[in-house]
Amino acid sequence: MTDRDRFVNVRKGKALLVGSKAVALLKPDWAKENDIRCGKNKVGTMLYSVIDIAAYVERVTQERADAALESSDVRAWRFVADQAAADGNAEAEKWANGHLLKAIAASSENVFGVDAITLE
Repeated sequence: MTDRDRFVNVRKGKALLVGSKAVALLKPDWAKENDIRCGKNKVGTMLYSVIDIAAYVERVTQERADAALESSDVRAWRFVADQAAADGNAEAEKWANGHLLKAIAASSENVFGVDAITLE
């Protein structure tokens, strides 16, 4: 059984976005760019999908959690790889992805502290 979606006005939509740092951005164009369904009702009030807002907040929360585990090297190499991909430079993208994988491996060792775990 799927949950039935509800649509809320701007004020309630902004309340659902608290903590996502996107409260001030809740406008129709921004909502559509972020896969949040919206539209006007018969009275002309703008309404936003509760399920889509919740999914957006979950995405933002997960992205922040993932970013918190990344080192500055991982973020830098990810940017270089993304930029090379956007420019269509396959050779530079391959080179940057190699460095990115090394940075991720080093970052995960430092973050998780595998060598510090003891089974006593």
